[in-house]
Amino acid sequence: MPDDLVYELHLHFSTSEQSEILIGMCSFLEVAALEERADKVIIYSADLPYVHRLREELSSHLSWLTDDTIDIQQKKNENWNRLWESTFQPIVIDDFCIIKSSKHSVTAEADHTIIIDPEMAFGTGHHETTHMMIQRMRKLDFEGQHVLDFGSGTAILSILAEKIGATEVLAIDYDDQATQCAIKCLSQNHSTKVSCVTASISDLTQEKLYDIILANINRQVLLSSAEELSELHKSSGHLLISGILVTDRDLVLEKYKSAGYELIEILNRGEWLCIHLRKG
Repeated sequence: MPDDLVYELHLHFSTSEQSEILIGMCSFLEVAALEERADKVIIYSADLPYVHRLREELSSHLSWLTDDTIDIQQKKNENWNRLWESTFQPIVIDDFCIIKSSKHSVTAEADHTIIIDPEMAFGTGHHETTHMMIQRMRKLDFEGQHVLDFGSGTAILSILAEKIGATEVLAIDYDDQATQCAIKCLSQNHSTKVSCVTASISDLTQEKLYDIILANINRQVLLSSAEELSELHKSSGHLLISGILVTDRDLVLEKYKSAGYELIEILNRGEWLCIHLRKG
């Protein structure tokens, strides 16, 4: 197979609930390179047989994925960076944080700037969930804190945590390609206090407890990880979770209250929530 080809698996959805389920399935199947858009998810791979297997697996579980809502496209890999740069726009979150590529010139002013350059799609900060996580991080005191970023992607939140005072940040993601992408981002942003590793939450031990935990993932992972996160959290520590649909609010709250957390505040942006909790 030519090294300069990349295949795109386009999976269309029509509701926010379908989007959440699809992202959850992709996480369960450990999809490596994924981009979420307003009406579809795009999966990237240079391995065409893998793309076809993934298509069959997803369509067997999700009834709305049919020949009309699934599309496979073949493109030259060299076009990815140009496409990314032409569509990626700087993100300005109040006067607090700007996320941009190294090629962007931004006139807006903010306290912190994070550089993200083209990679095979591990989080650019455009999603409502990332926006809310950053807004809420602004209200927390990170000075001297030990932070866990669970499901770190490009490590945007980890980099910001360091910029606003964290002493030490551990960024974990189950996917090694995401970890490698994050390591590049750390270098670009001159980060020295963030460690990125490929790991799941079950790989961590209670010998190390965290003051603040950030988890911008999806409902499925958040629900299955509540107890483990609680065991890794210092008493009175803060937890920010997102990737939660409005319709799943009560389900998630009940799970985390049973794991020893109390609700501080809920942010809402579109169909999505960011929930701020504190460990009892």
